[in-house]
Amino acid sequence: MLVLALLAGRAASHSWIVSVGADGRSRGGIAGGDHALQRYACPLETLEQCQPDPKHGIVLTEDAMRPCRHDAVSDPMAAVEAGEAFALNWMGNGHAGNGQSDGTCVRIRLAPFAQDPEVGDFVEVGYECVDYWRFNDEGKVTTSAEITLPPETPAGTYTLHWMWDFTDFWFQSCADITVTSGSPAPPPDPTDDTSPSEAPTEDDVSPPDDDACEDSTSWFLNKRKTTRNCQWVALKPSKRCPKRDAAERCLATCGGCDPDDTPPSPPPALTTEPPTTNPPTTNPPTTEPTADALPPTTDNDYFHRGCAGTPFCETTQGTYCKDWQSDECGRSVCHGDSHALLVPCAEA
Repeated sequence: MLVLALLAGRAASHSWIVSVGADGRSRGGIAGGDHALQRYACPLETLEQCQPDPKHGIVLTEDAMRPCRHDAVSDPMAAVEAGEAFALNWMGNGHAGNGQSDGTCVRIRLAPFAQDPEVGDFVEVGYECVDYWRFNDEGKVTTSAEITLPPETPAGTYTLHWMWDFTDFWFQSCADITVTSGSPAPPPDPTDDTSPSEAPTEDDVSPPDDDACEDSTSWFLNKRKTTRNCQWVALKPSKRCPKRDAAERCLATCGGCDPDDTPPSPPPALTTEPPTTNPPTTNPPTTEPTADALPPTTDNDYFHRGCAGTPFCETTQGTYCKDWQSDECGRSVCHGDSHALLVPCAEA
């Protein structure tokens, strides 16, 4: 029963396009289970770079290197007008508004229709990093975005590519659309000496000096997740340097320096331990840990203290601890479990 519960939990950890415009669908449609509707993605150079931690029980196949499923076409296909906004909705699957997907974003690109398009066919249309979830006008959590294609987009049939960067995985989905020509963009105001491309915005961050081979201290992958900086990239550079702007902002970490440059010392590693002023000793501490400090090794320990900060979930269930969620007394549970399994806080 535990294995079934874990598999059910994993099946709910997916996302895909649900609807486009008034009545359009993705290539996967809306019928079938999660595994039939979602697709894993690998946006890196090799499949090996994208393979998730074995604890997830998932091994990516070469299909993840292709942007779209090639055995289907959207039915119905959304009809949109260039320069006019339309809604793009995707499946939240319990990941929105609860801390799990905060700071993550989706990337939306466009390519001329092809049954089996190449990754290089898709181009940016202004949606490189859209928040995975947001509050709508009614204050409710929604997983959607208002999309406007450039007014100069020629009429024709196209394919939208949607990709979500979520923890150890990327998910992707494609939707075919027909585009009708919109109104041409208005000419620039001759009295305005600042073109739109030159006008700064509050989110603009100046890149590092060309002569300085160092990581930026002011860049963040997402402004809502300020822990995702160059130090965060340095923890897994092979997977994180290809992410949006990381290679350009984290020059020292991502190997973007001129070979003749001498990079500065790397930033100190992130640590949760306070610094010490005493030199380390070779002798282990003689103080025995208290019972409360020991990680849970039995189900009874887990039911009382939860799993945060321990290897319990990985060693006993082959999964991981959802330490971003806790109950009223600060306890977390393993992926696939519910806080209802834990004893009441008063008895813990």
